[in-house]
Amino acid sequence: MVRSVFSYLHTRPMTTVIDQVPVNNTNVKGDKKKNTSQRPTFRERERRFFIVPDLLAVPGTINFRIIADDYYVIVPFDTNPASSELRRAYVQYVIDPIILRYNKDIAARRVQLKTLLDERTAAGGEVSPDVFIAVARSLIAATEVSMDQTVQLDARAREARRRIAAAQDTAARESITKEMQEQRAAITDEALARLAESYERGAVLAFYFAEQLKDIQASGFDLTNFFADMLATFDPIREGGRLTENADARKRALEARKLRQAQLAANTDEAETPEAARRAALIKSLTAVDDLLRVKNYSEAEVRLREMMKEYQGEPKIFLALGQAASLSAEDATDEAVQGERLGRALTHYRNAINASSPETEPALVSRAYAAMGRIFEFFDQPREALQAFEAAIKLGPVTGGAYDEAVKGKTRLGQQK
Repeated sequence: MVRSVFSYLHTRPMTTVIDQVPVNNTNVKGDKKKNTSQRPTFRERERRFFIVPDLLAVPGTINFRIIADDYYVIVPFDTNPASSELRRAYVQYVIDPIILRYNKDIAARRVQLKTLLDERTAAGGEVSPDVFIAVARSLIAATEVSMDQTVQLDARAREARRRIAAAQDTAARESITKEMQEQRAAITDEALARLAESYERGAVLAFYFAEQLKDIQASGFDLTNFFADMLATFDPIREGGRLTENADARKRALEARKLRQAQLAANTDEAETPEAARRAALIKSLTAVDDLLRVKNYSEAEVRLREMMKEYQGEPKIFLALGQAASLSAEDATDEAVQGERLGRALTHYRNAINASSPETEPALVSRAYAAMGRIFEFFDQPREALQAFEAAIKLGPVTGGAYDEAVKGKTRLGQQK
């Protein structure tokens, strides 16, 4: 969380603040003391950010409090440090002293900012009339939205590059590129919709700061060094028309949200069907078998898997688990005949797993089964069969949960043995 904020804003938090405080001159005595003006002195205050765990708090509830120069975030047990609420609190901790430092520059644009705030009030919005709060909220909202947008776009770009590298023909690559462009447009629309919502709540410079942050993030310069120029150059007429300018993008984003909610509701209904409950029971049973394999109780694991096969006949996940149980038990065998028999059974189970599934529906399972077969053939000193198995896994590409990297390493080992 901390590193992501630093890398995006290219600035570090101000952990100390120096104030100029007027004090009376104590060196003057007598009647002269009444006519003596105060002299300024400087005091240094420490700013701190605390994350306070509350083991009795309701999961998912994060409370944020500011007491003087101390910022407290009270979080329940097992809170993700990268959560948006926690990051927002830290962003405010970083931005608040910047607002204080450039308060004169903000005050110089008070008239223009008040005009924008009055427009929001006239439109029925409940916004704070304080221009300093408006600027702070605008910069915080812009930072939050821009960071989320950057992370999502980077993730989609990496996934698209991986898929394009694994694509077999030009048509597939063009389809992936088109899909990526559509995802990029949807992410941009959602970001604009979030900025519009913040704008309506009084963050009247949210759109403007979001645009400026993109340039600063790309350049790598410290936000603090350019904040005064940012305040001096915003156009109140342009900022007043931001909602109208981005109305179409916001409409598309709202429609996409409704579609996601409908899909979520449909998935929830589907999850309540008997078939979904049956699949959930299968996964739970397989998890219990994994625990047995972890403690090397191979015989009990195999007994449970064969009992499960009676209820889930032809289930590829069970075949895969049977293969894993046989392979692991072979590793602990000291007798070569017993070891060979168990590995032979493992090969049969892995073949059954591949035959009972398909690369289209369960690519990760098929990938893992092929890679496991390749290792067994390699152990049996059958390089041709091992190479075929590894290449079959590689052909499926780097699917999530598969064994692509393992298959590549296996193929490399075979090449080095020649």
